[in-house]
Formats: sequence, C-alpha cells, structure tokens
Amino acid sequence: QGTPDLYAPLFLTLGIRNDGFATFGASKRRHNFPKARLAWIFTNALGNTDQTGAFSFGKLRLAYGETGREPTVYGTVDAFQEQILFGSGYGDLINTSQSSQHGVTTDITQGKNNLRPERSRENEYGLDFGFLDQRVDLSVTHYNRRSTDVILRQPTSTAATGYFRKFANAAVVTNRGDEVVLNVRPFTGPRFSWELGVNYGRNRNNVVSLAGAEFVSFNNEGFTGAIGSATTGAGVGVVRGLDFIRCGRGLHIDYDGDGTVNDIDAECRLSPSSPGTFANGALFIAAGGQPVADPTDRVIANPNPKYSMGYSTTAKFGKLTFGALADVRKGLTIWNGT
Repeated sequence: QGTPDLYAPLFLTLGIRNDGFATFGASKRRHNFPKARLAWIFTNALGNTDQTGAFSFGKLRLAYGETGREPTVYGTVDAFQEQILFGSGYGDLINTSQSSQHGVTTDITQGKNNLRPERSRENEYGLDFGFLDQRVDLSVTHYNRRSTDVILRQPTSTAATGYFRKFANAAVVTNRGDEVVLNVRPFTGPRFSWELGVNYGRNRNNVVSLAGAEFVSFNNEGFTGAIGSATTGAGVGVVRGLDFIRCGRGLHIDYDGDGTVNDIDAECRLSPSSPGTFANGALFIAAGGQPVADPTDRVIANPNPKYSMGYSTTAKFGKLTFGALADVRKGLTIWNGT
C-alpha cells in the first residue's frame, strides 16, 4: 500500500491485497484485491488551513475497492459427515454405528474443486464538513457495491449425484445506499462536555441473478408456509410463502370452487367502499366476509428495512460518562409463526 501526497490538500492511497486460503479451489489458491482512495481537503485550498471559523473544514472523498469472501470449509471437496442416526425422522431412522463405532454418511452438499471466492467491487463517494470551529461535523456518503460469484448451495438431482445440493458460484447481488452522520458538541470543557449525534442509513439490496433460478431457499428453518430465500429481483433474506388473495396482482383464481376462474382485480373494483377502483395490495374479501388463501408461492415479507436511524447523546461530568442510544429500523416486514 502506498499513500503519496500529490500536494498539500490532496491525498491518494493505492493498495493491493493478495489472499490465499486452503478453502479456495485447487485450480487457484491465491487472489488479488486492489483498492484506491482519493481525498481532497478543499478548505485548505480556500485558505482555511487551521480548520477554524463558521465553515472550518471540508473534504471530498472518492474510493474504489475490491474485497473477497473465501468458500466455507470443505466447500471444494466431496466430504463425509459423522452421524449416529440418519433418515427423515418419521420412523425411518437408520443407526450408522457398528460395535460402538460411529459411521459416516455422504454430506448432503456436493463440493466444487474450482470454487472461486465471492468478490465485491465497491465505489464510494462522500463529503465531510466541519462547522463552528469543528463543534458541528457532517458526513454524507453514497456507495454502490456489486458482488459476483456469490456462493450458494444450489439444488441438484439426488438420483444423479447422491447429493441434495451443490456449492456453486451462482449469484450476482448489488447494494446501493446512502449514509448521513451528524454530530453536535454544544459544550466542550475540562469538567463538562455534551455531544449529540444522529445517523441515517438507506440500503437497497437486489439479487440480479441466480444462475437462471428464480429463487434459492436458505433452509427449512423448522417452519412450513414461509422460508427465507434469495429471490431474483428482490433482496437477500426475503421470506417466501403463501399469502391471502390481494388486489392489484392480476390474479385469476377459482377461489370459490364453482369451476369459474375469477378475475380478482375486476371483483376488487366492485367493492362498495371504493367502486371502480382499489388500492394495490388491499386484502380481497369474498362474499362470505372472509379473506381467501392465494395458492401462489411468492415473496410475502422483506426483513430489510427501508431505512435505519440512530440517535445518541453523551455527557461527561469529570470522570463520569453518561450515554444513551436509540436505534430505529423503519419499513421492514417479518413473518411470525409457531
């Protein structure tokens, strides 16, 4: 890594990291991850080198970096696992031990010997400001991160391979967002000081592709009717399952079993409360006054918040320090079940 000072207020950082892991595929054990960062303290160019006054500090930041995540242990080999009991759990358990010696079974996930690390490439742009002799500071950041070769456990043909799933570099995921941090220090002294802070974060996560699949489930999570997943066109972690019939989805369903396929949106427009129109996502109520189950598997909840905020305050009295923090996550939806 090198950090040349181009001239007094302009700084450039260049670096490269070479990682080697035993869990990388045998075809290539080492991978390079470069980075670059440019910072310009433009208030120095304006003549304010002592960082004082109403507008005491200003800096422009530009950065690019690549990071990697190595495959899980044994992800590149076909391994065995030690189990005492093997089976589905519904009266068909097989004891794999013999003469008190534990047996082994084939792992349910097939390895891949040329598995590559997950690679994330990120661009970041930011501005940092200081005001009132640095009693107030403000930081604004925008980032755009694209992750490729994301490692997933893809479903595979058990009859053909003997495995339920296989490791593969199969996904492309993007994250775009903004961060704002504001700190205010109304009082700063040797015996007493007080600081207030607020931060805001907004991230938009999107699964671009899953090697042709619509979604990949994480695991069965012990529940039926809802499961965490990575779904193309949605965020990582969204919950898939069954919902009630809702207006605005373009559904055509024979919900009353009379052999006639019903146009749900057309029936929503007949609602006496709002004739001729409907709200997208409104719950469809059948003639009996009850909602009706929608048999379509779909995304029913997104646990990723639309934005998050934090509020903090810290007060120091001599050697005593008191602080408080409030954390806010807005706009997420979850699925509850027992």
